[in-house]
Amino acid sequence: MSSERLDSKERAGLVCGGFALLLVAAFAAYIGLANSKGTYKRYKQSSAALASVEADMEAARRQRRNEEVRIASGAELEERLEGRDKRFDLYSHMNGIIDQCGLRGRAQLINNPTTRSIRGRDNLPTVKLTLAKVSLGELVDFLHKVYASRSLIVMQKCGLKPELKEEGLHCDLVFQTVKG
Repeated sequence: MSSERLDSKERAGLVCGGFALLLVAAFAAYIGLANSKGTYKRYKQSSAALASVEADMEAARRQRRNEEVRIASGAELEERLEGRDKRFDLYSHMNGIIDQCGLRGRAQLINNPTTRSIRGRDNLPTVKLTLAKVSLGELVDFLHKVYASRSLIVMQKCGLKPELKEEGLHCDLVFQTVKG
Protein backbone atom coordinates (compact mmCIF):
# COMPACT_ATOMS: atom_id res chain seq x y z
CA MET A 1 0.00 0.00 0.00
CA SER A 2 1.34 3.22 -0.88
CA SER A 3 0.79 5.97 1.43
CA GLU A 4 0.00 9.22 -0.15
CA ARG A 5 1.08 12.26 1.59
CA LEU A 6 -0.54 15.62 1.25
CA ASP A 7 1.52 18.30 -0.22
CA SER A 8 1.83 21.67 1.50
CA LYS A 9 -0.95 23.37 -0.52
CA GLU A 10 -3.44 20.67 0.41
CA ARG A 11 -2.41 20.82 4.06
CA ALA A 12 -2.78 24.60 4.06
CA GLY A 13 -6.26 24.25 2.47
CA LEU A 14 -7.30 21.69 5.08
CA VAL A 15 -6.00 23.87 7.91
CA CYS A 16 -7.84 26.92 6.52
CA GLY A 17 -11.02 24.87 6.03
CA GLY A 18 -10.78 23.50 9.58
CA PHE A 19 -10.16 26.98 10.94
CA ALA A 20 -13.19 28.33 8.99
CA LEU A 21 -15.32 25.47 10.33
CA LEU A 22 -14.12 26.24 13.86
CA LEU A 23 -14.93 29.95 13.36
CA VAL A 24 -18.45 29.18 12.08
CA ALA A 25 -19.08 26.86 15.05
CA ALA A 26 -17.80 29.48 17.52
CA PHE A 27 -19.93 32.20 15.89
CA ALA A 28 -23.05 29.99 16.02
CA ALA A 29 -22.39 29.22 19.68
CA TYR A 30 -21.94 32.92 20.45
CA ILE A 31 -25.19 33.90 18.70
CA GLY A 32 -27.08 31.13 20.46
CA LEU A 33 -25.67 32.24 23.82
CA ALA A 34 -26.48 35.90 23.12
CA ASN A 35 -30.04 35.00 22.13
CA SER A 36 -30.47 32.84 25.18
CA LYS A 37 -29.41 35.75 27.42
CA GLY A 38 -32.03 37.99 25.72
CA THR A 39 -34.61 35.25 25.98
CA TYR A 40 -33.86 34.78 29.66
CA LYS A 41 -34.08 38.53 30.21
CA ARG A 42 -37.49 38.66 28.44
CA TYR A 43 -38.61 35.65 30.47
CA LYS A 44 -37.71 37.43 33.72
CA GLN A 45 -39.50 40.59 32.56
CA SER A 46 -42.61 38.66 31.61
CA SER A 47 -42.53 36.83 34.95
CA ALA A 48 -42.38 40.16 36.77
CA ALA A 49 -45.21 41.54 34.61
CA LEU A 50 -47.30 38.43 35.28
CA ALA A 51 -46.75 38.79 39.02
CA SER A 52 -47.81 42.44 38.82
CA VAL A 53 -50.96 41.56 36.86
CA GLU A 54 -51.82 38.79 39.30
CA ALA A 55 -51.45 41.24 42.20
CA ASP A 56 -53.69 43.72 40.38
CA MET A 57 -56.27 41.00 39.73
CA GLU A 58 -56.29 40.01 43.39
CA ALA A 59 -56.74 43.65 44.39
CA ALA A 60 -59.61 43.95 41.90
CA ARG A 61 -61.21 40.79 43.31
CA ARG A 62 -60.97 42.20 46.85
CA GLN A 63 -62.45 45.51 45.69
CA ARG A 64 -65.25 43.67 43.90
CA ARG A 65 -66.08 41.63 47.00
CA ASN A 66 -66.12 44.80 49.11
CA GLU A 67 -68.31 46.54 46.54
CA GLU A 68 -70.72 43.60 46.44
CA VAL A 69 -71.04 43.67 50.22
CA ARG A 70 -71.59 47.43 50.17
CA ILE A 71 -74.19 47.20 47.42
CA ALA A 72 -75.94 44.31 49.13
CA SER A 73 -76.27 46.37 52.27
CA GLY A 74 -77.87 49.21 50.31
CA ALA A 75 -76.16 51.71 52.57
CA GLU A 76 -75.06 54.03 49.80
CA LEU A 77 -78.51 54.08 48.23
CA GLU A 78 -80.08 54.96 51.53
CA GLU A 79 -77.48 57.70 52.06
CA ARG A 80 -78.23 59.14 48.63
CA LEU A 81 -81.97 59.08 49.29
CA GLU A 82 -81.53 60.76 52.66
CA GLY A 83 -79.16 63.34 51.17
CA ARG A 84 -81.64 64.23 48.44
CA ASP A 85 -84.16 67.01 49.06
CA LYS A 86 -87.46 65.60 50.30
CA ARG A 87 -89.29 67.65 47.65
CA PHE A 88 -87.07 66.30 44.83
CA ASP A 89 -88.83 66.44 41.49
CA LEU A 90 -87.25 64.63 38.54
CA TYR A 91 -88.87 66.92 35.96
CA SER A 92 -87.59 70.10 37.63
CA HIS A 93 -84.17 68.57 38.20
CA MET A 94 -83.80 67.60 34.55
CA ASN A 95 -85.04 71.06 33.47
CA GLY A 96 -82.26 72.61 35.55
CA ILE A 97 -79.61 70.38 33.97
CA ILE A 98 -80.94 71.18 30.48
CA ASP A 99 -80.54 74.90 31.28
CA GLN A 100 -77.03 74.38 32.73
CA CYS A 101 -75.93 72.64 29.52
CA GLY A 102 -77.48 75.26 27.24
CA LEU A 103 -79.79 72.77 25.54
CA ARG A 104 -83.09 74.60 26.21
CA GLY A 105 -83.92 75.35 22.56
CA ARG A 106 -83.11 71.82 21.40
CA ALA A 107 -84.76 69.87 24.23
CA GLN A 108 -88.28 68.66 24.75
CA LEU A 109 -88.99 67.28 28.21
CA ILE A 110 -92.20 65.34 28.87
CA ASN A 111 -93.23 64.48 32.42
CA ASN A 112 -94.70 61.02 32.95
CA PRO A 113 -95.63 61.21 36.63
CA THR A 114 -95.36 57.47 37.22
CA THR A 115 -94.36 54.51 35.13
CA ARG A 116 -94.16 50.87 36.10
CA SER A 117 -90.67 49.75 36.93
CA ILE A 118 -88.94 46.95 35.10
CA ARG A 119 -89.99 44.51 37.82
CA GLY A 120 -93.53 45.84 37.60
CA ARG A 121 -93.88 46.40 41.34
CA ASP A 122 -93.33 50.10 41.87
CA ASN A 123 -94.52 53.22 40.14
CA LEU A 124 -91.46 55.36 39.46
CA PRO A 125 -91.27 59.04 38.51
CA THR A 126 -90.26 59.15 34.84
CA VAL A 127 -89.41 61.81 32.26
CA LYS A 128 -88.92 61.48 28.54
CA LEU A 129 -86.35 63.79 26.99
CA THR A 130 -85.85 64.41 23.29
CA LEU A 131 -82.70 66.27 22.25
CA ALA A 132 -82.28 67.51 18.69
CA LYS A 133 -79.12 68.55 16.88
CA VAL A 134 -76.76 67.88 19.78
CA SER A 135 -73.12 66.99 19.40
CA LEU A 136 -71.67 63.94 21.06
CA GLY A 137 -69.71 66.22 23.41
CA GLU A 138 -72.89 68.02 24.49
CA LEU A 139 -74.63 64.70 25.12
CA VAL A 140 -71.73 63.41 27.20
CA ASP A 141 -71.61 66.67 29.18
CA PHE A 142 -75.36 66.46 29.80
CA LEU A 143 -75.20 62.84 30.97
CA HIS A 144 -72.22 63.62 33.16
CA LYS A 145 -74.19 66.36 34.91
CA VAL A 146 -77.18 64.04 35.36
CA TYR A 147 -75.10 61.35 37.04
CA ALA A 148 -72.79 63.72 38.91
CA SER A 149 -75.80 64.96 40.88
CA ARG A 150 -75.96 61.61 42.72
CA SER A 151 -79.76 61.90 42.82
CA LEU A 152 -80.43 58.23 42.02
CA ILE A 153 -81.42 58.85 38.43
CA VAL A 154 -81.17 56.02 35.92
CA MET A 155 -81.47 56.08 32.17
CA GLN A 156 -84.07 53.49 31.25
CA LYS A 157 -83.91 54.01 27.50
CA CYS A 158 -81.50 55.65 25.10
CA GLY A 159 -82.13 56.01 21.39
CA LEU A 160 -79.53 57.77 19.24
CA LYS A 161 -79.63 58.47 15.55
CA PRO A 162 -78.10 61.11 13.27
CA GLU A 163 -80.15 64.13 12.33
CA LEU A 164 -81.39 64.15 8.75
CA LYS A 165 -79.21 67.06 7.66
CA GLU A 166 -76.20 65.68 9.60
CA GLU A 167 -76.33 68.54 12.08
CA GLY A 168 -75.68 66.35 15.11
CA LEU A 169 -77.58 63.65 16.93
CA HIS A 170 -81.24 63.09 17.66
CA CYS A 171 -81.59 61.53 21.12
CA ASP A 172 -84.62 59.96 22.76
CA LEU A 173 -83.90 59.39 26.44
CA VAL A 174 -86.07 58.11 29.27
CA PHE A 175 -84.96 58.74 32.87
CA GLN A 176 -86.39 57.32 36.08
CA THR A 177 -85.79 57.79 39.77
CA VAL A 178 -87.11 56.33 42.98
CA LYS A 179 -89.56 58.12 45.20
CA GLY A 180 -87.89 59.68 48.20
